[in-house]
Amino acid sequence: MMHPVLGPRLLECTEAVLSLSTKDCPAFLGHIDSLKLCSSMTLFAIAVPEYKEFQAVIDKFFNGKQDQRTIALIGL
Repeated sequence: MMHPVLGPRLLECTEAVLSLSTKDCPAFLGHIDSLKLCSSMTLFAIAVPEYKEFQAVIDKFFNGKQDQRTIALIGL
């Protein structure tokens, strides 16, 4: 998972999102980008479950519900 540049940046961005005091994702990203965040975090949570940060974003901002379309697209 850990590309030497992109992996640490992804984790840094994920941790920054988790550090926000709000739980209202559309308030800081807007509707479309909130959907993208849920989809991306779902993909990473499934691909590398040992990195709990991705599911933590889903838990915090999306009531623990992974993106069902993303799950369907990857064939689970």
